Amino acid sequence: MKTIKSTRKTKVVIIEGGYKMIKKLILVLMVAMLLFSIVACSSNNEPLTNESPDDVVAIVNSKEIMRKDFDRALMSIKNNYLQYGIDFDNEEHADMLEVAEEEALYNLIQEELLLQKASERTFDYTKEDVAFEIEQLKAELEGEEEFEKLLELNQLTLEELEIMIYNDNIISRYIHEEIGELTVTDEELLAIYDEYSEFVEDMPEFDEVKDQLADEVRYEKYMMGLEDLLERLMDESEIEILI
Repeated sequence: MKTIKSTRKTKVVIIEGGYKMIKKLILVLMVAMLLFSIVACSSNNEPLTNESPDDVVAIVNSKEIMRKDFDRALMSIKNNYLQYGIDFDNEEHADMLEVAEEEALYNLIQEELLLQKASERTFDYTKEDVAFEIEQLKAELEGEEEFEKLLELNQLTLEELEIMIYNDNIISRYIHEEIGELTVTDEELLAIYDEYSEFVEDMPEFDEVKDQLADEVRYEKYMMGLEDLLERLMDESEIEILI
């Protein structure tokens, strides 16, 4: 059952980063996410709306999604668009704000759905593993001082960061279990190689690009599997949108 109290239609939005993609280290993602958040925080410290940060923007299977989380997600998306020259403060792009808001909302909804399902399973990922990721992050940031600065700029406590890392890991493992191993055949690789060869001049020999083509095929299969998974979870869930 699905309850949508909104004029928007439910749709699948692929979660930013393809949910950490295949075999990517969470360390790299956490550094990128936190550094990107610094840009958001430093570029605009004003609240995005006049609404209370404690307002509820959606309910997913009885779990509330808060305005403060929506605002943070929206700010990240707005800064991502800014990299491509789309400034929402510019009247020319004002009509795209609703698109960004919808993207932020449905990303949060889908993340919550994945977390709920992942939390129902048992994964071999412990507090010690989280602590190791934290230490790796500190090393990447070249010291404790930079690490603490990152937490402060992002208005995060160490405990909140630990929860984020844990959640990201169990979600990634849940997705992997649901999608399964992604195999690639030589026929698939040859087909995409022939397709590229039609419009790419001086195309390298097949053996030179075989591994890259395999990664591309796996990526496409992963994204298709993730989209199917998210559609199924949303169809099975009760979702109430309040904005």
